[in-house]
Amino acid sequence: MAVLTGMAYKRHAGAAPAPNAEDLDIRSQAQLQAACYDKHSLCLMTLLDSSSGSAANKARDTIRKVATALAGQPLTWVAADVSRQSSFRRAYGFEAEQLPALVALSTKRMRFAQGAAPFGEASAKQLVTKVLGGSAVTLPLPALPQLVMVGSLRRSQGQGCQPRRSSTCQKSWLRRLRHC
Repeated sequence: MAVLTGMAYKRHAGAAPAPNAEDLDIRSQAQLQAACYDKHSLCLMTLLDSSSGSAANKARDTIRKVATALAGQPLTWVAADVSRQSSFRRAYGFEAEQLPALVALSTKRMRFAQGAAPFGEASAKQLVTKVLGGSAVTLPLPALPQLVMVGSLRRSQGQGCQPRRSSTCQKSWLRRLRHC
């Protein structure tokens, strides 16, 4: 077993190990805050559409492979279901049809870079290489987007609407929920 010393040790001391299956998924703003926003390392977010089922699982597997291959780098890897989070998706420049997608986020500089389409192992490695090498095109991020819990979306959009009162009220509530 090789022992890292000197500069090699300093370079790898802050390196994060590859994520476990349970560590990859972000389900709340608090988890996102702790995993990405509060850290000053590069955060790689996989934006998923969980309604696509097998495509979302394939994207998670792809990111695990890439994270394992790049385990020596000080990177944070997360995945978030943003299928109902239109404002979150749009903050990073994506529409629902473009998912899954990869975003490299620097909270320190408030900038992000988009992964090339189509999503895959090669495009993910290419994004990381370009960002770490300084050749990636980055875009400014005026504010960090907030991940809203789906349950709180339903509650906040249903305010002022009495679901049992009328079917018209129920229909407008459902219509607003679909546009999230």
